[in-house]
Parts: sequence; structure tokens; C-alpha cells
Amino acid sequence: MDSGNMGDYQEMIDRAYNLMEEIEDKSAFLAACNTTRAMQSTLSTMSDKSSDEYQRLRQKQVEAQTYIWDAVSKGMKNIILGNPKPSAK
Repeated sequence: MDSGNMGDYQEMIDRAYNLMEEIEDKSAFLAACNTTRAMQSTLSTMSDKSSDEYQRLRQKQVEAQTYIWDAVSKGMKNIILGNPKPSAK
């Protein structure tokens, strides 16, 4: 995904929200979605893309995105395999 395209991030998050019933740790998932949005907004306003702060924030954004995709992948696997929904936490 292009780091300057907020639409890509929003689309990813919207798709993930559709799987909320299959995601085990909803609070951590929602935190990752919010972090991804916030980091994208912050990163898009930073002018020095080579700064240590930019790189640190970019890494945090990647970690949040990875968590989202891992949660979605696990939810999709549960749907495909017909596993019961996880118990609410």
C-alpha cells in the first residue's frame, strides 16, 4: 500500500470490521485499527521522511497493520474451516 493513500488504509479497516464476529481479541484489533489511522494521518503531515521519528512511527504503523491482517486471516480461516466462533472476551 502507498503510504500516502489514506483510502487504502480505510478500505483495509472497513473489510476487517466486516469480520468482527470472527476476531478473537476485539479490543486489541480495534486499537490496531485506530493506531493505523492515526499513524497514517501523522506520517502524511511529516515533511522529513528520512528522520528517525518518521521511521519509528512508520514501524509502529507496520506493526499495527500486521496485527490487523493476522486477525483478519485467522477470522477468515475460522470461516473457511467452519470452526465455531471464539467465545466473547
